[in-house]
Amino acid sequence: MRAEVRAEELTALINSRPGKLLKLFTAIGFAVTAVCVRLRSRSRSALGAYQAGQTDWRPRVG
Repeated sequence: MRAEVRAEELTALINSRPGKLLKLFTAIGFAVTAVCVRLRSRSRSALGAYQAGQTDWRPRVG
């Protein structure tokens, strides 16, 4: 439910931008930010598990 609402909000924001090129760069910016946040989250959880001495500290794919 939250993801659906968030997707609608981002779509509305992208569509409110004038011009196709600005819309494209806005969408790319959102995508790059999402990837960076995801990678940062995974690296922090892996580092924390490693420092805690857990044997299986690698982040899971998927």
